[in-house]
Amino acid sequence: MSGAFGTARITIDDTALTSSPEAVKALAAHEMGHYVMHHPFKMVLLGTLVAMLGFAFIAWLEPLLIQRMGARWGVADVTQTGAIAVFWLLFTAWGFVSDPLTNAYARVQETQADAFSLALAQEPTGLADFMIQDADIGPLQPTMTDLILFYDHPSDAARVRAAMQWRALHAPTR
Repeated sequence: MSGAFGTARITIDDTALTSSPEAVKALAAHEMGHYVMHHPFKMVLLGTLVAMLGFAFIAWLEPLLIQRMGARWGVADVTQTGAIAVFWLLFTAWGFVSDPLTNAYARVQETQADAFSLALAQEPTGLADFMIQDADIGPLQPTMTDLILFYDHPSDAARVRAAMQWRALHAPTR
């Protein structure tokens, strides 16, 4: 799902379209969920907040770091060209610290979009099939460390499990 202010659209790539009709329906409903719940807008707000905090962190720590280590590094103050290296060091450190936070929020949004898809499309098997098909690009169940540090989506195993739990709860009674 991309776009804003009347330009939103859902794009499904050609490899996803080779999935079953149930999977395509579930995938389209998932992307609709992102739109309905304003996920792109919320992610921009979070990104803006994280960037502001990051630059505040750098503005606070860079002069302190240069004051303490600048003589050893040959950098007298933040106005010198050498201070760019200190800036990039802190910028990279902030990214390492903040990425797990933004990834966690993105995983929450993905879980919400999956729930929306299940409620709208009612295709738990289609959603699960797509997740299993998608699992060829990464481990089905990554380690907790990998999930926290690198994943902005829930694991495919967790998504399949959630879809099957939804199916069990909503199975028609005969």
